[in-house]
Amino acid sequence: MADGAGGTVLVVDDDKLVRRLLGRALDKGGFDVDEESDGEGAVDYLTSPKAGRVGVVLMDFEMRRMGGIEATAAIRRVNEDVPIVGITGDTSDAPRERALKAGMLEVLSKPVKSKQLLEVVARVLADRPARRSAVRKDARK
Repeated sequence: MADGAGGTVLVVDDDKLVRRLLGRALDKGGFDVDEESDGEGAVDYLTSPKAGRVGVVLMDFEMRRMGGIEATAAIRRVNEDVPIVGITGDTSDAPRERALKAGMLEVLSKPVKSKQLLEVVARVLADRPARRSAVRKDARK
């Protein structure tokens, strides 16, 4: 988002194809997208000046260097406000419970359908009124 007003979706996944597919769906839905390939990159991003433009983070659980649950816990130590939605191929309850305890708002199962992705991102952002007006590209016109 050119104005840096807090509406970018940060997609964090070590699989380039997954990042590309999620990014394409979000772009078609009217969202700006930035990407990181692991949890460590997400922590660095969200503790930098760029953090202010992020409206929501989509975080994979299993990644190289630092996984999504560990990254979420690290992010929560310095940033309690940014919404983090987990994405995982693991359908068991234990990792989901750990993710929610670490600070994720909710967890989506892979493969994520575009419609579901857009609905969740829009809902999470709508729950944060200060971010809502800058989220969709068409809302700025």
